[in-house]
Amino acid sequence: MSNTIRQPSDAAVESLWITFPSAIAFIKKNRDKRLPSSDTFRSYLESTGINATIILLSAASIEGFLSECLHSFSQSGPLNPKDTFQKRLDNDYFNRISTATFGQFVELFKVALGKPLSELITDKELLLDVVTLIDFRNGLAHSKSISYLGYTVPNSDKKEYELGGQYEKVYAYLKKKKLLIPERNVGIQSLFSNKIANHFSGVIRKYMDEVVKVLPTEQGKAVRPMITMAFDV
Repeated sequence: MSNTIRQPSDAAVESLWITFPSAIAFIKKNRDKRLPSSDTFRSYLESTGINATIILLSAASIEGFLSECLHSFSQSGPLNPKDTFQKRLDNDYFNRISTATFGQFVELFKVALGKPLSELITDKELLLDVVTLIDFRNGLAHSKSISYLGYTVPNSDKKEYELGGQYEKVYAYLKKKKLLIPERNVGIQSLFSNKIANHFSGVIRKYMDEVVKVLPTEQGKAVRPMITMAFDV
């Protein structure tokens, strides 16, 4: 058996995020073809799982795209030499991008652009859409249960429900946007209606286009074809 340490001679990258918008479109198309079912519980399970998947893929599309934008500023890679101070700095930045979470993107974009994206993008409502989508994703990715608090309506046998815990901010956002639809005969407002999933998936392209506008020309030219590939091919 040889003890020779293998050294890679080449490297390649496969961008996964560009596949997600097509998957979302496919899921939505087939979701909307589903016929009404008399089995309401089975219908609830399927509908909730489908729309949760759309929300997760929407968030993954944005996070992958932002990582792509940050990588466009780096000249480094796993095989690049690190024999100068500048190359080591670039390699450090490359490694930070590769393991960064959405929250850490703020500082990385500040390094790249001089300011965080929240200061460069003028559409503040769109920024709130994206932050809420990521917050929603965080709960779903860890399969956090949804907790409801029920309040008796005075002079009535009905109850009103509000959400708490992980999804409290998401609930408040959806309520403000008038996207909540009460479940029939229950009074609980679902977070996983078609309307809500469509709303969040509709944010993806708008946000990407706004981000590209604030990138330098070179970086914008690098990522814009990938957006086209993700949505228009």
